[in-house]
Amino acid sequence: MKMNIKVSALASCLIASLSFSAVSSDKDVYVSDNEFDRISVEWVEPKSFRDVKDSNFSSERFRKKVFNQLEKHLNKLASDLPEGQSISFKVTDLDLAGTIEPASFLGFSRSLDDVRIMRNVDIPRIKFEYELLDDKGAVIKAEEVNLKNMNYLNDVGLASRNKPYRYEKRMLSRWFAKNIIDRQA
Repeated sequence: MKMNIKVSALASCLIASLSFSAVSSDKDVYVSDNEFDRISVEWVEPKSFRDVKDSNFSSERFRKKVFNQLEKHLNKLASDLPEGQSISFKVTDLDLAGTIEPASFLGFSRSLDDVRIMRNVDIPRIKFEYELLDDKGAVIKAEEVNLKNMNYLNDVGLASRNKPYRYEKRMLSRWFAKNIIDRQA
């Protein structure tokens, strides 16, 4: 009898919390404090991104580190835009290359640290919307993009082997060159 009351109370609390979260419509958006002239990036609901986590850091701190690196890379790519043009991104999902595994399960150490293991099946992916704008703010081009690189392990040269988020940056560089720069030539 006491067990049924506890289970019933727990179920009521769970239902109440689920209905509260369903009512809340505020979206979690992260906009960095980086100052860029040619790009703007919004990370929409970053807590729900598939794989932007590292248990060796706080989740929020790790997300900011990843976002900062990718924003700087996008800004570098945008330097190739014609004078006056800018581009804005709304990133809705990010899945980094590889997957997090406990180091102790893999025989690497007895510590509680985790490691990112790269396998062919754990491909990098990023979903975003973008708007390419002219010098007056008019939209030149806008699309929704779902990038993924299924050959990422064979795709990065030796020169970039030690660069952070090299697989994601390479994927973005190729997309940018093909879909933004080449289309304007």
